[in-house]
Amino acid sequence: MRTNTNEINIHLLLSNDINRLREAALSKLLKLTQQNCTHDSMHNHDTITLAKLNKLPKPTTWKGKRVFGVPLRVYQQTTGQILPVAITNALQYVRMNAGKCEGLFRKPGVKSKIDRLRSQIEAIDDLHSESSLEAIKFDEYQPFVVADVIRQYFRELPECLIPPSITRLLCDLIKCATQEEQLLAIRYAFLLLPDETRDVLETILRFLLDVSIRSGNSQ
Repeated sequence: MRTNTNEINIHLLLSNDINRLREAALSKLLKLTQQNCTHDSMHNHDTITLAKLNKLPKPTTWKGKRVFGVPLRVYQQTTGQILPVAITNALQYVRMNAGKCEGLFRKPGVKSKIDRLRSQIEAIDDLHSESSLEAIKFDEYQPFVVADVIRQYFRELPECLIPPSITRLLCDLIKCATQEEQLLAIRYAFLLLPDETRDVLETILRFLLDVSIRSGNSQ
């Protein structure tokens, strides 16, 4: 298997190396913006720092919560899991049943069943035995219901997977940079994300790719 020696596997880097890589990525991203966008058409991106991008929301936003509404980093530090196992299982269930449903993420599920499944997930502690997790029978629910619960989980995260400051920067680049430069900017932006956020975002993108492949012509 051929390997591109210019590519770096960030998972193999030490903490100090990752920090230096992120600093370089931020510098190149800001430089790319300055070179391509006029000051009249862009936001002020000079205030973007790694410290701000890594800052957690206030603890009061997730106090007393167990699954929904808990920051990814806090959940990972507490349980050792990037995502709750129940959410991971829900993603797998939707992935496997995507081809059977039309409008999977467009049609809403039944609210009472959504609330019931959500309550089951909240009641499960990832530190419990596998038998506890198996108590959630996803096949008892329509994929629309499970998909809605997944959306609720990510919607209620107190932090944005892509920080607003990075979103604004990328939006500015879309207006004035070439397609190749836009792709490069996205790669730099991914490097700026905290580890847990980047891993979850990768999980979501792979999930959506699998769903689109399995869905075929379904919308």
